[in-house]
Amino acid sequence: MQLRSADGPTLTTSLCRSGISARKGKITKTAILEQALFIASHEGLEALSFGELAEQMRMSKTGVYAKFGSLQTLQLEVVKLYSSHFEKTVSTPGHACPVGLPRLKSMFMHWTLQVSAKTTAGCFYISCASEYDDRPGLVRDLLIRHILAWREALETCVCEALNLRHINSSMDAKQIVHEIFGYILVLHHDMRLLGDQDCVKRTQLAFDRLIDRLQIVGSNQ
Repeated sequence: MQLRSADGPTLTTSLCRSGISARKGKITKTAILEQALFIASHEGLEALSFGELAEQMRMSKTGVYAKFGSLQTLQLEVVKLYSSHFEKTVSTPGHACPVGLPRLKSMFMHWTLQVSAKTTAGCFYISCASEYDDRPGLVRDLLIRHILAWREALETCVCEALNLRHINSSMDAKQIVHEIFGYILVLHHDMRLLGDQDCVKRTQLAFDRLIDRLQIVGSNQ
């Protein structure tokens, strides 16, 4: 039996339409964020505009604006979306390897793949760093939190390797992470700006030499 309102459509029909609209709204916001991340990855977060997004999504500018309320909110949501992608493509698969040096190697490998992949614009964290290094505000604060969290994750891997004696105990974990970040920064620069296809091999060679230098003689890791 269908419930009918006093002036027309069934209540069941109204509820179904309401549910479809809610699902459509959620999907649309996700699609907008994905497109915004694509633009920001190639042109920068400051290049985002509701007008361009509306044109590319074939929506009204008002409709896009209504999803976020401000450009800064959109930028913050884009950073969060990238962080989610980074977690899925770099951090989570990197952590799948055994604790210690194998995990550190895995995390570096997945990060290298993410930076050098032709289907992406490199590491968004690195791209944003040049935009927001001297630009205070909520976007910069959020970027710093995510980047520091990633550095801490790498440092934890290094400390685990130290505790397991996969790495010489005299080495400083922060210094090791500093050097690893340096390799990725050069990779991002040479791959994205110079188009140097050999930089991936050079980066891996530099990392391998670092590991050789860190390992205890006789370690089989």
